[in-house]
Amino acid sequence: MIWDAFIALFDSRFTSAQGWALFGLVLLYNVRWTTAIRPDVPGSSSSSSSKQSPSDVASRSSGLQPSTRSRTVSGDTADTDSITIDEDDNKEPDQCFADSDLEELAEIVPTATKAELVRFLTSKKGNVEAATNTLKVYLEWRNAHAHIPTAGEPALLDMDIFADDDWNQWNIAAAAAIKAAGKEPCILPRIARLHQLSDKDIVDKQGHRVLHIIPGQMNEQITSLTVYAVAVALYIDRKLPRDSNEKVSVVIDVRGGVGWRNLHASKLLPFIQTTTKLLLAMFPERLSRAIVYPLPPAFGWIWKLSKRCIDPLTADKICILTGPAMIISPPPVTKLCEYMNAETVALLESQRVASFVHSPDQ
Repeated sequence: MIWDAFIALFDSRFTSAQGWALFGLVLLYNVRWTTAIRPDVPGSSSSSSSKQSPSDVASRSSGLQPSTRSRTVSGDTADTDSITIDEDDNKEPDQCFADSDLEELAEIVPTATKAELVRFLTSKKGNVEAATNTLKVYLEWRNAHAHIPTAGEPALLDMDIFADDDWNQWNIAAAAAIKAAGKEPCILPRIARLHQLSDKDIVDKQGHRVLHIIPGQMNEQITSLTVYAVAVALYIDRKLPRDSNEKVSVVIDVRGGVGWRNLHASKLLPFIQTTTKLLLAMFPERLSRAIVYPLPPAFGWIWKLSKRCIDPLTADKICILTGPAMIISPPPVTKLCEYMNAETVALLESQRVASFVHSPDQ
């Protein structure tokens, strides 16, 4: 299997940057958000596909409230000097099921929103039984982590030092993951974020919000890497409304940073496995595009090999950008500007550098 081939590469021969590049490929090969399968999800129990008592569908959300947006995004490539986005974030995916299937699923899982019903049923190509299984797993997992820690609890004693609400949302998600794992309360490095600039969401050229993941910040001396994976999933769950079909662009920067742990490739497996399982199960039909950078050129053949095994529609959403992967290496600006404007690229890099931890004498 491709998975086994990837795992075999995680040994002492690889540097941290190379390991994170491999992490991105393993994750994106497995995280086929458009064709999710049901895994055993951390924090959830096995779900039955038997029907529950029907309830009044109208008692749930009666539908999605459109939120039409229009943007003009300046471009930096020869192909696109300017792109105007006029879209509805709540636009439902192309329907591949009958209305009766949607009604049946709504009766089986009455606590789900219409958007969730549509996304999970679409991801299962109209198979009601399969959609029931995965949707129940998601709702069970969500309920298992439903407790939201407050600022007065030990896990969030330092939360009020952050003026950035997105940072607070990360802290809440991290605290919930720590609590669910029975670990000691602590503050985790912020490895995932949805940036804003002047109170406006940072988006790509298609108008999708950018989920910026910097896994090199993880520190296993604080808590287990599995907890980080759950924290990322809970953060995404908090940031993407349940009654929305919004898609996001995921940007994974595999470079290390000054003062970070910069974990070795051989230690990444728990994080990869848990993140893969969670994203497969919890967020079908949420991925617009995934960008991993900078991937060492020597690993290009791995992507070519794995791409053949991925659904073509999914493979088209995965963008592998090569380039130097040292801490001081600049991002591949020209390549990134094919997907987002130069201002967004500069912001992502400034946020990475701002996360460096310098010693007092530096």
